[in-house]
Amino acid sequence: MKLLFALLLLVSTAAPAQDEGARMDSLVTAFADEAQFNGSVLVVKKGKVLLRKGYGFRDAQAKTPNTPATVFNIASLTKTFTAALILKLQEEGKLSVHDLLQKYDPSFPAATGSRSTTCSRILQGSLIIPTSPRSVPWTRQKR
Repeated sequence: MKLLFALLLLVSTAAPAQDEGARMDSLVTAFADEAQFNGSVLVVKKGKVLLRKGYGFRDAQAKTPNTPATVFNIASLTKTFTAALILKLQEEGKLSVHDLLQKYDPSFPAATGSRSTTCSRILQGSLIIPTSPRSVPWTRQKR
């Protein structure tokens, strides 16, 4: 949490983008060197990438380093962010939690076998969407 706060503080200060990126890298490196951070960081401000780097190891035993492209198993961590986004979109009048999901993606019911799934199911964390690209119609490549 300290690292996130420090990064946000650095991004909010007025400094040339190059300096910001270098300062953030120094900060994250200090946390990584003290074994207080292990992962990847991407900071973008006004469309410009300020920092894109991996820190620590993806596999400590094999000494495989993290890279900006390292994929992490984050399990259910994204549910909170998704719920916040849905509520924000509802607040802006762009959707309603009572809307059916197929309003936004007509192929959705075919993938889940449900014709009455609403956005509120996402908020409840009870919606299961297949993760295999081949099992989800909207991710299949059209030939």
